[in-house]
Amino acid sequence: MHLGSRNKRIEYHTHKEGVQVNLQTTELEKDFGVYVNTKLTFSMHCEKKINMANKLLGLIRRSYVYLDNATVKTLYTSLVRPHLEYGNTAWCQILKKDCELLENAQRRATKLGPGIEGPVLC
Repeated sequence: MHLGSRNKRIEYHTHKEGVQVNLQTTELEKDFGVYVNTKLTFSMHCEKKINMANKLLGLIRRSYVYLDNATVKTLYTSLVRPHLEYGNTAWCQILKKDCELLENAQRRATKLGPGIEGPVLC
């Protein structure tokens, strides 16, 4: 992965059994569970974590017949919220589209139980 706008994009290589092998460059890397691209934006990380949160919300909705407010809050805070909060000091919702995706996932969680509003899940 080449970082920075002034990076010369040098091709690196190694020798394996006397043969020169070029190392591949990547556009996206995962480090400590946080996805980073070459422009140091975390949009892909947000998308992956929000997709996981939506999958878990769908699993909760399909698995339980009756969901009251306390159950939804417990399930959300123990299963879904850690995925949304992981590594947030690194990516910190800089872009508006990332904030909107995060809010949509939280809004979906509020629709699981009867009469749940935003502050209940915080």
